[in-house]
Amino acid sequence: METPVRRRRTCKGLGFECEEPVSPSPRALKRRLSDLESFTPTKVRRPGVKEAAPEKLKEAKATSAEVLLDQVSAAETYPLVSRERECAVLDGFLQSSLAQGKGGCLYLSGGPGTGKTSSARGAARVWRAEHPETRVLEINCMENLQPSSIAGLLLRLIEAADSASGASTKPAVTSKSPMPSLVSAALSSLRRLGTSVILVVDEVDQLVRKPSHCTGEHSLDHLCSLPLQQGAPALAVVMIANAVDLLIRACRQQKACQSVLFEPYSAEQLRSIVKAQFQAAGEEGEMAEKALGRSGIELSVRRVAKHSGDCRHIVRLCEDGFAEASRQKEAVVNGEAVKKKVLQSDNDPLAEVKHFPLGHQILMGTLSQSERQDVPFLDLFQRYRAILTRLKQPTASKPQANAALAAMEQRGLLHLRKKRSKCRGNSELVVELVVSRKSLREELCRADPLLRQCFSE
Repeated sequence: METPVRRRRTCKGLGFECEEPVSPSPRALKRRLSDLESFTPTKVRRPGVKEAAPEKLKEAKATSAEVLLDQVSAAETYPLVSRERECAVLDGFLQSSLAQGKGGCLYLSGGPGTGKTSSARGAARVWRAEHPETRVLEINCMENLQPSSIAGLLLRLIEAADSASGASTKPAVTSKSPMPSLVSAALSSLRRLGTSVILVVDEVDQLVRKPSHCTGEHSLDHLCSLPLQQGAPALAVVMIANAVDLLIRACRQQKACQSVLFEPYSAEQLRSIVKAQFQAAGEEGEMAEKALGRSGIELSVRRVAKHSGDCRHIVRLCEDGFAEASRQKEAVVNGEAVKKKVLQSDNDPLAEVKHFPLGHQILMGTLSQSERQDVPFLDLFQRYRAILTRLKQPTASKPQANAALAAMEQRGLLHLRKKRSKCRGNSELVVELVVSRKSLREELCRADPLLRQCFSE
């Protein structure tokens, strides 16, 4: 662009000369308008100021939780049998948190095998079928969070969300970063993931190391308030644990989180589950029921209802019935003699050992090596930490070991009781194994080669 031509003139009455622009000719004015139309603005680089590089995004992909939900058949029963009330609460929670955009937190508590995780996954699957834009993340706090705290959970959340959204840049926070920085980074990752997110946090009690510890990095307040932070997407946080009083012990903002208690299954509810399993399978279900025998099913239902109310024993019993019916059918086709097999999985606590986390298996192996059936907790804990060091596994604290033993007690493997200590003058916790030590070691050795090297006789 040309600089306007100026001419000098004397300003009357002021005593000095001033400049005034000369009016351009029509041809020059037309040329300047043409220059303005073709002008493209450019960025002005300030010296000493480094521009932030735009974040690079790769192709987005499904989270592990979404892959798991997509593998479930659309015909899978929801709401869960005998959990209609709890599933209705979950549906209403997702509606208010996501559809209305309010965000919220819900805590599911109850013993093992009462349908907490299955109900949460079922609700997320049905919601996502109707709202495909909603993303789902699931984090299990027993799977070696580094560290085992809210900070470790947020780091795992950032990693999972960035991986699913396709973000290629590494987060600028670590486990030692201030909590506000970790929360801000987590919110940024969730926004990149989508505008509607379901976050399922299982075994959340592992984040609380001390029963009375409800401040700092072990407080659940940071997790409960995450959906209410400024700039957060429509976020529904579902926390799951066995402890009924966890919110009272580890969360000061209890009003910010709803709670639902999953009671143990009664005998009538377990019968309904068996009936629904067999009816859904049609003719195969009738054959499975016949293979198990009505008296055998009733005996198993009563045992489970009296002992734990854990429906997983009943589900496995039904699976064994289907397998036995298939074996008998194949034997008939091949012209072989049909021999009825005695099924032993109706309420066997050792059948679950292979599904435990490695840390829990090592703890049970340590207990199985004791010469006595009842062991003081402090003695067991010292041997447990020594074996963890020997196997180069992450160390564990007393509250973590105590929580693991409580979970094993609910599964029928051991019994915890307090005993008056003669030398200390106060009561001490005693761990009493209620299954065979030899059978427990055999199950552990079959579960993992590492345990076979450590606990085999």
